[in-house]
Amino acid sequence: GSPSSQPSLSEQVHRILVHYREEFTRKAPFDNIKQALVLRRVVASEDIDIINEKKTKQEKSAALFEIFFNRDDQDFEVLCDVLEKHHVAALQQLGIKMRSKATDIS
Repeated sequence: GSPSSQPSLSEQVHRILVHYREEFTRKAPFDNIKQALVLRRVVASEDIDIINEKKTKQEKSAALFEIFFNRDDQDFEVLCDVLEKHHVAALQQLGIKMRSKATDIS
């Protein structure tokens, strides 16, 4: 979209984020995916610096996940993609589940 318009998250993706918030936090992928998200320009390195001040991987991951509530569906797609491409099977599974939920409903 244009820079002037607020990014909008579809109702559907919002529900998916709410649904997977706990699992994402539990799997704590922050350290595994932060670089990829910065490279894909979904998350700013400033955001990462701020999040890095939190104590645990869980807290960091939760804070990272919150960012996506203020983004659009495209950023959500990138998050799924980054998870799916990761070598940790549990993260791949999470990315696949989140993405398939998104395509399910549409």
